[in-house]
Amino acid sequence: MQKIVAEKVSPYLNCIFKMITAKSKGSETNLTQIMFCLGNQNVDGKRCPQGFSRRALPHFPKDDNSPESRGFIFSSFYKGLKPH
Repeated sequence: MQKIVAEKVSPYLNCIFKMITAKSKGSETNLTQIMFCLGNQNVDGKRCPQGFSRRALPHFPKDDNSPESRGFIFSSFYKGLKPH
């Protein structure tokens, strides 16, 4: 996914991509999180546990095993994050 985002971004128009290619700041992972999606969030190297009454967050129903309820963030920093 990171390579696809890096291929689609214009190196002449995107200042973040210029910093990454110059090795001064950031990485392709940061570019992907800003432009595309944050992806799966980890706690201790694993998916978010269902420790809160059989769910990861109180915003989701019990025993919900969908990607979003277990820590996958589909939105990006550019588009804005949802509260949960």
